[in-house]
Amino acid sequence: MFIALVIGAVLLAAMCMSSASMKLRRNERAVTGHLRAGDTKNLTMPLPPLVLSIAVLVLRLVAA
Repeated sequence: MFIALVIGAVLLAAMCMSSASMKLRRNERAVTGHLRAGDTKNLTMPLPPLVLSIAVLVLRLVAA
């Protein structure tokens, strides 16, 4: 269980670092996908990080 937790946490950290670096470099694709701008076709993009973060949380609670 601990190995799954470490792998999930590393994947989540890599996903967050990738997203942050794209926004800091002002990548057009990363900066312009917001609901305020009326962009609803990329609405499912936040789901993988959300699911992964929930999985890491559950694994952490089980491993405790």
